[in-house]
Amino acid sequence: AGGKGVQDMWAVLHLCDPVKFHAYWPYVNRWCHKEETHFGQKFYGCKNIPEWRKLVAPYIYHRRKDSKDYPPKTRQALEVEMEPWQKKAHDSIVKELMAELPDGALFASPHSAAAMMKLRQFMVCPKVISPSFDYGAGLEAVLADVQESELKHFVISTPFKDPIPWIEEFFRLHKIPTERLHGGDGCDVDEMARRIDRWTKNGGCMIQTIQFAESYELP
Repeated sequence: AGGKGVQDMWAVLHLCDPVKFHAYWPYVNRWCHKEETHFGQKFYGCKNIPEWRKLVAPYIYHRRKDSKDYPPKTRQALEVEMEPWQKKAHDSIVKELMAELPDGALFASPHSAAAMMKLRQFMVCPKVISPSFDYGAGLEAVLADVQESELKHFVISTPFKDPIPWIEEFFRLHKIPTERLHGGDGCDVDEMARRIDRWTKNGGCMIQTIQFAESYELP
């Protein structure tokens, strides 16, 4: 189950066992991620896949690949140094909770917790704070690595949704197609399958939020 799959399965589970699955709202509040929008609550993904699978085990069979079917996993850090302008803004926000923007405006944060959250997004792409910033050393380093390795398909995972439009814009400026997978984007099971299919056929960059990337494969 992926995207809104866990949510959509409630109707079938209710038919299978109307006693255990007697009410919709307790089910989605317990097992789905929730997002408040201008149009109400949206539910997506699954909060705890192992526990949810135990719950539905009598009704749903999950076929798992054998571990030998997967390529070996390797992890290697890509060390990146901030550009001087990026480090200056970063340090200013850390020390003073504010920074002067390239367009002359001023960014200010009400308290350190909010500043740290904004800084984490800033490190993904500085344009989250202001479009007047450049795209940042992180995305430039990823692009250089992709080009050097001649990757046809690659995936970027981020904790935040806000930088995703800027990540898309950056790679499209370099003639690299993009697709996205995250909650609150109208990405139900069918739409998710279409996006994965386009990415598989066309190549390029798939951008996903870490929280959403739980219940599907990107071959």
